[in-house]
Amino acid sequence: MYEQNPNYTILVNWGVGKQNPRGFGCPKACGYCNWRGWGGLPYQAQSSQQVAAFIASCRKSTVSISGGAEPLYRLNENLPKLLAMIGVIRDHGLRTRVVTREVQHVAKFDRIVDRFSISLDADVLAELPRYQHKWTGMDVEYSLVLPPLPTEQLQTLMPQYTALHRRLGRRLVLRENLNSLYAADFSRLSAGHRGIVFVPKSLCLAGRYLATQEWHGHEILLDHQKLFEHLMQDPRIHIFGGAVKHMLSATVHRHRSCGYRCHRLALITGTVRLSVQGNFARDDKLSALLPGQVQPSREINPSCPAQDERRSKAIHPFCAVRH
Repeated sequence: MYEQNPNYTILVNWGVGKQNPRGFGCPKACGYCNWRGWGGLPYQAQSSQQVAAFIASCRKSTVSISGGAEPLYRLNENLPKLLAMIGVIRDHGLRTRVVTREVQHVAKFDRIVDRFSISLDADVLAELPRYQHKWTGMDVEYSLVLPPLPTEQLQTLMPQYTALHRRLGRRLVLRENLNSLYAADFSRLSAGHRGIVFVPKSLCLAGRYLATQEWHGHEILLDHQKLFEHLMQDPRIHIFGGAVKHMLSATVHRHRSCGYRCHRLALITGTVRLSVQGNFARDDKLSALLPGQVQPSREINPSCPAQDERRSKAIHPFCAVRH
């Protein structure tokens, strides 16, 4: 279903004003963010021609404008670019959905943006009472990324999500965490009503994205659960560090608190011991540490692991998905 009618998302990054036009235009530093530091993000608005060409094949009713960075960041400076983008979407007969945390600006887009999705954190929750009364008649939902925990432990959190939904009074969207080592079984997480909606990571991986160019989700997003499943099944590989702590006790050793940079993997190939360390989702390159020297590895795509025999034998199990 997702492959036939994928979601279409425009990834924006307005930069950080004239003093840092190539910066990351978002005031937050979310632990699950897949975009900060990614070289594929734009540093200015995509052209109307790019947007029109991108959404021409969209078979859904709605196109999202999202991070990337924050779509409503420095709104006084970036409003004309955002309105131009929304205008192109409307001209194609499609609805616009904006994903944001800048709740102070939401009411300004009444009858302009068709739906807002408010990404929640503690700061946003504290600010909501100041602005929610201004959203009467607007289509506003709230969203959270699920913590990287097994389904059994996510089940114990459902009463909290149910209470949060009642408090918010609008639809709550719970998104599967791409950085989790565990696949979520949503059939065991049902809230029993449509007020809480679950979004599987497969929807993101099958989606279409416009950044500096068009991408399929699986080209720019890494499913950590699939990666570690592959690594665990290879008898040549030994995993230790933060990832192992997390797998032994996911609640005590949260994946992000351990730090992806704490991961260590060792691959034994014949008489050569190859160690690899790093953040698989966010480092543009992996480092191959060979005895007596440090050599940077070449980026590889797991869908075509045998591009050359030497690379296939040496670093086939390790992948950097950003090109």
